[in-house]
Amino acid sequence: MYMADLKKPRYTKSHEANHKLQRLNSALMALSRINKALLAAKDEKLFLQEVCRIIVQTRSYPLAWVGYPLINKAKSVIPVAQAGFKMNYLDKLKISWGDNKWGRGPTGIAIRTGKMQVVTNIMTDPKYKPWRAMGKECGFQGSITFPLKYNHTFFGAIMIYTDKPDAFSADEIKLLEELVSDIAFGINTIRTRQELFHSEKKLAHVLLKTLEVAVYAVEKRDPYTAGHMQRTASLARAIAFEMSLPAEQISGIIYGAMVHDIGKIYVPAEILARPSKLTPLEMEFIRTHPQMGYDLIKGIEYPWPIAEIILQHHERLDGSGYPHGLKGNQILLETRVITVADVVEAMMSHRPYRPAHTLNETLREIRSNKGKLYDPDVVNTCIRLLKKKDIHEILSQTVEII
Repeated sequence: MYMADLKKPRYTKSHEANHKLQRLNSALMALSRINKALLAAKDEKLFLQEVCRIIVQTRSYPLAWVGYPLINKAKSVIPVAQAGFKMNYLDKLKISWGDNKWGRGPTGIAIRTGKMQVVTNIMTDPKYKPWRAMGKECGFQGSITFPLKYNHTFFGAIMIYTDKPDAFSADEIKLLEELVSDIAFGINTIRTRQELFHSEKKLAHVLLKTLEVAVYAVEKRDPYTAGHMQRTASLARAIAFEMSLPAEQISGIIYGAMVHDIGKIYVPAEILARPSKLTPLEMEFIRTHPQMGYDLIKGIEYPWPIAEIILQHHERLDGSGYPHGLKGNQILLETRVITVADVVEAMMSHRPYRPAHTLNETLREIRSNKGKLYDPDVVNTCIRLLKKKDIHEILSQTVEII
């Protein structure tokens, strides 16, 4: 045996099998990590960026990127996510999804036909001719391209490059196909979720616009409180922003405040507009309006707990409110915000049986009952807000149904 032969590594069938097993295991690992990313995914581009990162990190590919087709004259394909060590390759990349010189490569064909494209050797495959020099400069040896499908339409492709020729075995391609199937499913899930959310918001918008008619009717029957719900919504929104609540919760607060007194449509106008003190019986009638409002819209599905807000807006932290004597956290946070805004707006507005209270008198009321009738965090936030901003400016702001 020659000494030179001793220095050469011996690649046996066992070595090849182990290498193949390692690659398949890393593909399975990538599949697992992508599925975990899918569970947390809310934004399509961020999800695709994470997918590219996982593919490159777990599979040691030099580049992975996702391209989306543009509806323009050139039928261009643009990168929307990318990861790897050779991302400069994409800087001057020209690709089309049309049947032209720049669209007859793996990416264009995959998007146009919906079929996977495997290039085992970019130096010899004619489909790669326009990009061969750039690929060679980056050290690419082969690539695999998968179309991405949504609602029976191919909306893009994912491209994976390798620095080794003939790198994609049948087993590995099968796993990568499964991986891409999960990626497409993830995008479908994100898009469906967004479409559903926008549909729900659109429906809620239409329904609440309808309810505005009823709100207008309530305020026409009680001219002394006209604009009360709008002003309460303005202050409730300002408090919610000051508390740094999530955007969706703030939307629920605005919607709830806009219609919180809608149950008063069932209260006789002569009681609502009475300039003198109400009798105990009339007061009991007034106290039915939260339940009446709840019953009016409880069968309508909103993305927010509007009916519950209406029902609870006269509940108090210590259980002394109505109609059900709820206590503490039994009352929704949205309601607790609206309650403070409702009290502040009502006290600072003129009524036929009393003049408007001053700001100091109003703040004294919510401060003295903090933790008893009103949520302490909401009260503290309201006081802090009104030290920084003019109450009348806040109340005068128009809150549109969004």
